[in-house]
Order: sequence, then structure tokens, then C-alpha cells
Amino acid sequence: IRLKHPIDDDMWRWLCDMGWRAMPVNSNRRKYTIVSEKAFERLVKADPTQRGALLARMTEGRRARRA
Repeated sequence: IRLKHPIDDDMWRWLCDMGWRAMPVNSNRRKYTIVSEKAFERLVKADPTQRGALLARMTEGRRARRA
């Protein structure tokens, strides 16, 4: 997932706990999963206890691709 929306510090900490990291573009070899803007907005607005399950549903079965 790539971020296009501003997020607060709590959301960023949660994403880091889920394995996200900020990566410089020139050394980025990771693959990304594309989700809709609306799906990401639901993730940001979700209760923190529900975010893990929501993220899993958002990315389940989707093929990752290189940026």
C-alpha cells in the first residue's frame, strides 16, 4: 500500500507495527499492493482494534507488484 493521504502519528505507529517502513525511492525493492482510496480511508477511520482484520481483508488475494 502506498500512502496518498496524510495520517496522524498514531496511525503511522500502527502501520510501523504492521511492518511498514518509509523507504527512499532509489533503493526501494519492495512490492506494493494497490487498494482503493476509499478502502484506505476506511482503514484510517477504523477502530484501532479492527484495523488488523481490515488490512488483512484489503490485501487478501491481491497480487503485489513492484513500484
